[in-house]
Amino acid sequence: MTSGQWLWDEIRVALPQGDDPYEAARRIGEIVEDETKADAAAKDWQRVKRHHGARDSQPSPHQPPVRQNGLEAMVRYITRAPQRNAAQARIFAAIVELLHRAV
Repeated sequence: MTSGQWLWDEIRVALPQGDDPYEAARRIGEIVEDETKADAAAKDWQRVKRHHGARDSQPSPHQPPVRQNGLEAMVRYITRAPQRNAAQARIFAAIVELLHRAV
């Protein structure tokens, strides 16, 4: 495997009105962590982080900012560049399932 073929990616999700936005953001962060924990990019990043003192690679949910018609959650995570689209598809499918169950 070639080292260093990773990138930071982010997902933004409009949160349904009426739900606890902080709980939804936390659960979305857990989904992203579960979907990316086996990704070799995270392991490669840990090696780089130790060597260069870079910041952590854990998925990080951010407090939902206000948007025009509600709230939005954003989660940043690290992934291998060639698997970016597949990772996004898995994450979005899991988030849609989470939001569908909440309705």
